[in-house]
Amino acid sequence: MAAIIGKMIEANTITIRRDELPIDGVSHNKVLHITVKRGDNVVSQVLVNGGSGVNIFPLFTLWELGIHLREVKESQVRVRAFDGSQKDVTGEIYLALQIVPVEFSILFQVMEISSAYNLLLGRPWIHKTVVVPSTLH
Repeated sequence: MAAIIGKMIEANTITIRRDELPIDGVSHNKVLHITVKRGDNVVSQVLVNGGSGVNIFPLFTLWELGIHLREVKESQVRVRAFDGSQKDVTGEIYLALQIVPVEFSILFQVMEISSAYNLLLGRPWIHKTVVVPSTLH
């Protein structure tokens, strides 16, 4: 995916070859994960989710990256989950992340949640980068 983003940023076009599809082909049901960098830290299992109206930064990822809670600013945002429940966020933080080959300053809502992903990049990031993510690829 990082190579695809790099190609798109350079040429404003994306071309996907059949051999780049997952083994399951077009019938797979895997989510779109990418890997990003913050300084010297590599963060894998970053979920790209066009259905999310916010970028989410789980608290456990904050600790793993050695970021202190004092860097997190107050936020009045409440996040609604897919099941309709609502949860207050711990706060918000801007982080510079390198998503090959570009560095982005991204606003994240920090939440104390248990999740299968380390970060969630939602529509705010997708719109900022002017990409069209495809879970097919």
